[in-house]
Amino acid sequence: MVDEQLHFAGNPCFAYTDPNNLHLAYNSPCKDMGNPVHTFEDVGLYDIDGEERIVDVRVDIGADEIDSCDDDLSEDDIYHPRDWNADGSVNMEEFLNFSGAWLSCEPNFPGDPNHWNPVCNLDKTGDSEHKIDLADLEIFISETPWLWTACWKQAQMNRSETIYYSMMSGSESMMSVSLESSAVFYESSETEIQAVKISELNSMEKSIVQILALAKKETLKGQECPYLEEWAEIEAFLEDCLVDIRDRK
Repeated sequence: MVDEQLHFAGNPCFAYTDPNNLHLAYNSPCKDMGNPVHTFEDVGLYDIDGEERIVDVRVDIGADEIDSCDDDLSEDDIYHPRDWNADGSVNMEEFLNFSGAWLSCEPNFPGDPNHWNPVCNLDKTGDSEHKIDLADLEIFISETPWLWTACWKQAQMNRSETIYYSMMSGSESMMSVSLESSAVFYESSETEIQAVKISELNSMEKSIVQILALAKKETLKGQECPYLEEWAEIEAFLEDCLVDIRDRK
């Protein structure tokens, strides 16, 4: 007899809108809705992240097993709105996008519309509503968990590292295979940040220098800028970014 619950219509509720990221949201209707009689022999031992395929008593519909990567799983472990490239990490890639949009304006608003990226328009109040400025920077820094990693991404990294070192500790023939396959099986925290072109690094460096100069100018004026309250932290963050960028170059 076919379980009627196997058939439902509607949005499967993926965590991300990116069509290349098939991770299910925490409240997805696909959770524990797969075939109730399926075992590991039917669905395999692992999901797309190399995590246990069946958690609880029933497999999730799709390639992702939601609850397998964390005992105390919450929505915040799966998705973060600042993960703009949907790769499961918040790092220099996101800041590269932000710095590229720095001081740009909405196309229909007076100012320079070049490089306008609406996702970077984090403050939509007052004068900041149509441009990327210090108010947006303050939100980006204060509300973005720097180096946040989704639980499923961490699981991928852990499994890749385990496989790699298991192969490295094997026989000589296995070791030669592992060396040839290291690029596939091993991802360290360093390789998680994709290679950034020198031209992009130069652009980012220029934007950060502009941000620092503008903020210091506003501070010296003695004007009341609510988004500069934590300026010391913002300045330290940006200067650390500059050091990292210059090291990469």
